[in-house]
Order: sequence, then C-alpha cells, then structure tokens
Amino acid sequence: MERDAKGIEITNRVYWEIKTYYSHEFEIGNVAVRLVNQTFNTDFSEQEAANIASHIINAENGNDERKDALKAGQLISRIISIIKYQADVTINEHQMNYQRCVVHVKFLVERAIAGELLDDADPAMVALVANQNPRAFTIAQKVAAYLNMKFKAPLPDEEIMLMAMQIQRVIT
Repeated sequence: MERDAKGIEITNRVYWEIKTYYSHEFEIGNVAVRLVNQTFNTDFSEQEAANIASHIINAENGNDERKDALKAGQLISRIISIIKYQADVTINEHQMNYQRCVVHVKFLVERAIAGELLDDADPAMVALVANQNPRAFTIAQKVAAYLNMKFKAPLPDEEIMLMAMQIQRVIT
C-alpha cells in the first residue's frame, strides 16, 4: 500500500516466464491483485500478480533456496528456447503437445534444482526412443548439455529419453 501511495511499481524480471510457465500461481496473483485494487482503490498491475506468484512458487518449494522462482523461470525459458531453435520448425504454442512439453520442462527443472532427477531407465527403452526419434533425441541431448553446464552434473538417460518423447510430439 505504501508503494502504491508513493507511485512505486516493482517490475518482475521473470514476469513472462511466471505468467507462461506458472499460470496457475499467476492467476492466484491476479485474483489477489484484483481484490486489493477493488478493496483499497489501488492500481496494481499484472507485474504485482507475478510478484505474488513468485512468493507462492517459493512457498510451495519450502525454504530450500535452490528452488526459487527466478532461477526456475530462467531455466525453463532457456530450455524452451533451445528446443524451438533446434527444432527449426514453427511450433504452435497453443497446441496441447506444446503445453505438455512445457509442463514436462517445468518439472524437469524443478527436479534438477532439487537434485532429484529420475535415473532408472531401461537401456533398451532409451535405445528404442533414440532410434525411433533421432532428431528429438539429439535436441534432448542439447538440453542435457545445457543443464550439465548449469548444474555440473550429467542428465540421466531416463530424463533425456523422457524429454525426447515430449520434443517428438511437438516437432511432428
């Protein structure tokens, strides 16, 4: 309320990422902003909704500072960019398979940040996915290389395989 009285608006550096990848939390922030604006005759924007959503995301992740919304949003955005660039096709962002891929990336990032990656892949299944979807598997390996660079730990074959399956749905 003090910020509104002083005309101070805090922008959120990952506004777009939060709005896009954490839409449920962002909508809760929007509801809160609408209620505050109506009740107190203020003029908070969607930027404030993203700030509220950041607090919700961080609260969902507990006190573990490795799991913060800013870091996750940036990683998700970068991975989606890698997929789009490497796919070299027009991707319909309103397509259900794209949305499923984004959700998969979101959870992959959350597992990577928490150090809780899936690692019980059947090597025959990994080989099958790699052989049937070589382009998607190559893109998934590029995502894995990026995450390896960020976390200084290789992405397990299971995570690469699952990412390749999501990517395949998006690029076909």
